Amino acid sequence: MRANILEKRRLITAAVIVSITVTICLFFALTTQGIHVLSPFGYKNERLAYVTFLSGTVDAGDDLEKDNYFVAVRILIWQLKHNPGTRTKHDVVVMVTPTVSKSRRERLKRDGAIIYPVDFLHTKNDAWIHPEQHRWDDVITKMRVWEMTQYDRILMLDGDSMLRSSLDGVFDDPGAKVLRTKEWTSANKTEEGVDKDSEYKEAALPETYLLGSLSEVWDSTHDFPPLNGTGLKKIGYMNAGFFLLAPSRAAFKYYKSLMNIPNSFDPRYPEQNLMNYAHRWNGPMPWKEVSYHWNIRCPTENDFANGLVSMHEKWWKQPYLYENKKVKEWLLTRRYEMKGWYDAWDAKGNPQAYSNAVDAFAKASCLNFVRHVQARLPQELVNKILDFYWDDWFEHGCATSILDSWDQFPCPGRPCDCLEQWKRPVVINPDFVGLHVARDAVLAYHRRDAHLPKRMCGEEDFRKYLEADRAHVGVKNASVLRFLEIDMHMVLDPRVMDMASNISDAYALPETEINALTENLSVLQLIERKDLFKLDIRVNIYEQKIVFQHLKNLLAKIQPSLRQLDEQGSKIDLRVVGNFHQHHSVPIRLGLGRYITLDKSRWEDQLKEDISQFEKKRITDIDFDL
Repeated sequence: MRANILEKRRLITAAVIVSITVTICLFFALTTQGIHVLSPFGYKNERLAYVTFLSGTVDAGDDLEKDNYFVAVRILIWQLKHNPGTRTKHDVVVMVTPTVSKSRRERLKRDGAIIYPVDFLHTKNDAWIHPEQHRWDDVITKMRVWEMTQYDRILMLDGDSMLRSSLDGVFDDPGAKVLRTKEWTSANKTEEGVDKDSEYKEAALPETYLLGSLSEVWDSTHDFPPLNGTGLKKIGYMNAGFFLLAPSRAAFKYYKSLMNIPNSFDPRYPEQNLMNYAHRWNGPMPWKEVSYHWNIRCPTENDFANGLVSMHEKWWKQPYLYENKKVKEWLLTRRYEMKGWYDAWDAKGNPQAYSNAVDAFAKASCLNFVRHVQARLPQELVNKILDFYWDDWFEHGCATSILDSWDQFPCPGRPCDCLEQWKRPVVINPDFVGLHVARDAVLAYHRRDAHLPKRMCGEEDFRKYLEADRAHVGVKNASVLRFLEIDMHMVLDPRVMDMASNISDAYALPETEINALTENLSVLQLIERKDLFKLDIRVNIYEQKIVFQHLKNLLAKIQPSLRQLDEQGSKIDLRVVGNFHQHHSVPIRLGLGRYITLDKSRWEDQLKEDISQFEKKRITDIDFDL
């Protein structure tokens, strides 16, 4: 029995040895035939990174806000480090040359990037390399990314890149794998025009390599994905604004040797054409295409619709985007969204910085709406809006809100107390209010934005306002209107009372406004989704008493319109606020929905009951006289 067991063990051992031997033989056989195999990196524990490049060739001034390329890098860092929809779990590195100022380095470090200083890249015989434009003088230094061997693989992005969603999945793309270099002879080299007897020698090729990228497009007239003849400059010609690589000192030495050989590549686009030569498709290290969903140059609205993840495009000018207006506006708003976020991040304990953050976010969120209103509405109506509730600055109004409950938008440390009590800034920084809350707050036009002020309460004015609204963040097409507020200033001012011969005369002005409210409620039928908004009718009382009879008259006049809105799914609320200008005024919430469903004969009893319950709370700043 023991002999049989030993014999079985010998057979198993022999089989394992044969299997390993066959595998090794096949490995070398396939390699000599030019079939590439993956480099044995441990993907589970890989060190991955995003790297971008910044030099001082364009703007070295002290005003960082005017340095468009620097601002572009900040947008990219913000998207990779902080924006919930695009941020990464990997390192984000900015390679900076000696001409990048200390202030820029410190700002980017504060933004969350790892700063990686490098010297300019030169070789003994590189005087022949002259870029087509001055701003590309230093781009050959990007090749130093191959020296960053502290990482296994890197995605290199130009600073003027933007993300729409996370790029982390690009590292799993089939074109992102490390490959083995093909066998290459000197005869192959001479076919490419390099004299094998020249003093200028190409260095040895690296054993493995990675270069994953995308072919370059001409402009925005491309298809998606772009194909040869439908937008590509040249099939197989990669763009150096987006590429994956595996750092390697051997590869870096090889690239440097090409710089030392005059005319080995076209120097007009230095780093791009060096890579296109070194990784040409008929060479020993052909670059591999990744999916065009990951990145594209000159993006279009069609690219967006097809799920484009990122793009290589400037936020401040896009001469080759042509009619793609929505893409242009999206690019511009990212700039102000980034600024609003970082300004808020810097603003803890700094009132002015916090105010700047509000302004920046307002520009990002309301840009389309502001432009549209200013361009389409009658100038008289625009002036009314500006004068009444946007404080002479359209954008700022989009980011301010009158809130009854501060708890609705928690704000750690309550940094907003430094501003006017009744203006509550809404900032995109999640540390203050939460990203989704901030966006909803502005897109839904919280009160000040879906507010119908008394100077604009005629039916014709509001009709023009709704009809003119073609932006998808406006009232008519909003997905949510949290607070559509209509002010009814039932003013009971002592001066009015003194001049009036009787109590009824004092209410002549509120009566006209009630009529205007009725007209506006009928115009609300223009809103397409009435079930998506909550209508707040707010009756503001100044310092004096509210008269039950007039409140009852108000309900009677607007009841038909309210009933119709209620039947269509609108949420309706009535608030009566005493001492309107005081911060701690407490509203009576009358639950107007109940009045809509009641017969007119029962309104009076219900109203008395509600006001009576409110009086029991002993609110001293409101005096009710029934």
